[in-house]
Amino acid sequence: MNTEKPTINLNDLSPDQVKQLLEQAKKEAKETKAKTAVSRKALDELWSEFVIKNVHKFMPIRELVEENILETFSDFAPLSKLIEECYGIEKLDQDSFTKTLPDGSFSLTIGYNKTDGFNGNEGLGVDKIKQYMDTLKGNGDNDKLVKLAAALDVFLKPNPVTGMLNPRKVKDLSKLRDMYDSELFNEGIEIIEKAAIYTRTSQFVEGWQFLNLPDGRTKKVTFRFSV
Repeated sequence: MNTEKPTINLNDLSPDQVKQLLEQAKKEAKETKAKTAVSRKALDELWSEFVIKNVHKFMPIRELVEENILETFSDFAPLSKLIEECYGIEKLDQDSFTKTLPDGSFSLTIGYNKTDGFNGNEGLGVDKIKQYMDTLKGNGDNDKLVKLAAALDVFLKPNPVTGMLNPRKVKDLSKLRDMYDSELFNEGIEIIEKAAIYTRTSQFVEGWQFLNLPDGRTKKVTFRFSV
């Protein structure tokens, strides 16, 4: 049975028939649009129900995790004092501390998440390094030096969104001081490093434990929580 709709030739229709056909097409399009709007509204409601249901599911866990993290940091406070005394450190300034048992069965890291930024003086350091890059480029005869200068430029490209340098790339660039052996380069790196600002944002706890399974195997179970 042929279910295909017959092809309509508009030239064979009268003006009234064409008008009627267009009105019918507009009506069908309007009905389709209305059905789509209803479907999308229903989908949006389902999405909302899904979000609310699952946020409610995790909120009590979040509260428990927050309490445990704060308790862990509280437990660590007297231990940090002992570390300072044992190692003759006036004040611990690390962002994180890790302790793993000798047999590797347990490990715990406690610390702070950070955001990296600069105080605005980093541009002066970039200028110094670019001066050094110009000396590498010379008159362009040495292809290797030109490529080396281009590689340096990659490290100094700012983030297209924030317009800031990438502190981690600057740290990597700092490792090349001995290779470049330049006073200009060293001055530039030092200026950028002094301009760096590291802000602690949230606390985190992460670690692992090896569990013995009933079949004799061991399984490493890891976790990471922050608040």
